[in-house]
Amino acid sequence: MKFSKMAALALAVVALVATLAFVVGCGKQQAPAPDQPQTTTQQTTTQQAPVAQMTLEDYFKAHQSEWDDAVKQIKQSGGDIIDVEMSVSGNQINQIMTYKQTFNDEQVAAMKASLDQNIADMQASLSSQIAQMEAAAGVQGVTWHFEYRNGDGKVISSFTASSK
Repeated sequence: MKFSKMAALALAVVALVATLAFVVGCGKQQAPAPDQPQTTTQQTTTQQAPVAQMTLEDYFKAHQSEWDDAVKQIKQSGGDIIDVEMSVSGNQINQIMTYKQTFNDEQVAAMKASLDQNIADMQASLSSQIAQMEAAAGVQGVTWHFEYRNGDGKVISSFTASSK
């Protein structure tokens, strides 16, 4: 298999993040913002504790099927070449892509060069998708960390994208 085909697949997996942003946007149910006062018929004079700000992790816990569907589709995109693991913690999504084959040092160097050459373009492309996800989920400061690993688990390349 050629390196360009492997790099193209890796880039395609990154492109599928739009799927997650789309799923979040389509499934968004309007819920009261956590910082909005609730309407009640009785006023209280005691101060309430500050409400913690909602995170992307909180959003996906409340909308688990959206996360599961998007992750399933992204994982399937790796096919027989890449295993994809995804998690969300706070406002950070972590996507680790491990090649099923272990490549030698020369092959890894070529793959790294190809991936690293495209990082700026991938970050720019992801920026608008992440901004859409933030708007749909009602959170700010979302980051998406991508890590490409050789079959032996060694990191080939990684980058983090945000809406900024």
